[in-house]
Amino acid sequence: MFFQIIRRSLILIGLGVIINSNHNLSTVAQLRYPGVLQRFGITYLTVGLMEVTFGNRVESEQSSRFRDILPFWTQFLVVTNMIVVHTCITFLYNVPGCGKGYLGPGGLDDGGKFYNCTGGVSGYIDRMIFGEHMYKAPIPMYETKQYYDPEGILGIQTSVFIVYMGVQAGRILNSYQNVKDKVIRWLTWGTVTFILGLILCGFSQNDGFIPINKKLWSLSFVLVLSGLAFYVETFLFLVVDIYRKWGGRPLFYPGMNSLFLYVGHEIFKNTFPFGWKPVILTHGTFLFMNLWGTFLWVVISIFMYKHNIFFSI
Repeated sequence: MFFQIIRRSLILIGLGVIINSNHNLSTVAQLRYPGVLQRFGITYLTVGLMEVTFGNRVESEQSSRFRDILPFWTQFLVVTNMIVVHTCITFLYNVPGCGKGYLGPGGLDDGGKFYNCTGGVSGYIDRMIFGEHMYKAPIPMYETKQYYDPEGILGIQTSVFIVYMGVQAGRILNSYQNVKDKVIRWLTWGTVTFILGLILCGFSQNDGFIPINKKLWSLSFVLVLSGLAFYVETFLFLVVDIYRKWGGRPLFYPGMNSLFLYVGHEIFKNTFPFGWKPVILTHGTFLFMNLWGTFLWVVISIFMYKHNIFFSI
């Protein structure tokens, strides 16, 4: 299991770097290192090795009301420490020229007071480590000049948290036989994480102690997202598995070849017939184009499923 996890993680990271080379690459010196699949690979590697290393099956705890938690206290401790470290670095590190705790986009934000501070300490760390090898698109609204990568280094720690919440959801599924027990625990975890996230962001969209920020993968963002994921898990479990009111289609088909579809979309998203530059630049034309591209990939996934074609790593 140890080497399988490493192998799969390296494949994901390698695929991510290859996909990056397809996006306006001029020279190898400009190749972007971070990316979505790279983040998947690193978080999978971290959580997978943590489970293999610390995972145990304590017979005395199998009848406990908290058997999805007590035998796994080591993993919870590791994830909690990662969140603490992430929070301390975010708010206590004094970024040169920016100070402590800035979480904004830089540029014209806050009257240009933090013009070169895009992403705060997260952006600063990435620029120091990656240099030219990172995401370079500016934020037009704020006329930013500094590079910032939404899949940078600091966000890995909060990403590990949300991946581990997925492990916890699966653990609940396997640890409890009674449907009621599963549902209660999923809803409990969902409510706790969701409320904590809302408290951190001050029950607002852009304010609070830690605002919800997807580009930074802020703690409030991953908590709210985890809570919503637990709710969705509960809903689908009841509707699909228990009451049999829906078979999960057509979402079922893309899920059987999700990696293939993601890589395919990244390679062909600007290629006809999956995408094109609309003549009339409106929200409606872009919405139609993206819905059409999604429809084509769903059709491809159905074709692959019907012909028993599956790509996995």
